[in-house]
Amino acid sequence: MRQNPSVGITMANPFNKYLSQRSTSYGESFHQVNVKDIPVQSFGISFNYKFGKLEFKKGESDNHGEPQEPTI
Repeated sequence: MRQNPSVGITMANPFNKYLSQRSTSYGESFHQVNVKDIPVQSFGISFNYKFGKLEFKKGESDNHGEPQEPTI
């Protein structure tokens, strides 16, 4: 039996903590500026471990066309 562990690391936007969005609106009697700082920086670690082996049998079954269960 072969076992396959793996570790994964994910990063999104590692050098910028926030994404800044700026919009400006003008009118006859107003001037408006909106600034949004959206947090976009993230880090993650994943661990995956596989064991055993699934085997699917080809051919005719006793279930007459119904799906077969995998055997371990």
